[in-house]
Amino acid sequence: MRILISGGARGIGAACVRGFASDGHSVAFIYRSAHEAAQRLADECGATAICADISKPDEAREAVAKALAALGGIDVLVNNAGFGDFGEFHNSDINKQIRMVDLNCIFTHRKSP
Repeated sequence: MRILISGGARGIGAACVRGFASDGHSVAFIYRSAHEAAQRLADECGATAICADISKPDEAREAVAKALAALGGIDVLVNNAGFGDFGEFHNSDINKQIRMVDLNCIFTHRKSP
């Protein structure tokens, strides 16, 4: 299978990259800022690393286009990128809440170039 993983350079995302690659799948992963970790992981697993801030629609579309080109298609999306906000909801910053929902949920709707 051809698998695209968002938030793939570290933590759970990197574990997914390693697991799918070791099972023989073709893997591309998107990362935002962990350049050295991403390059090491790509070299280790034979995966394609794509640097993008997928909270930005144009970068999300470009990242998916790069993954499609590298993999020849995408069969599975692991939408791992995201962040949380902590504290009392009524004290939270609405703009931060909107960015969180956008990144955590809306990326899946931007996956087509």
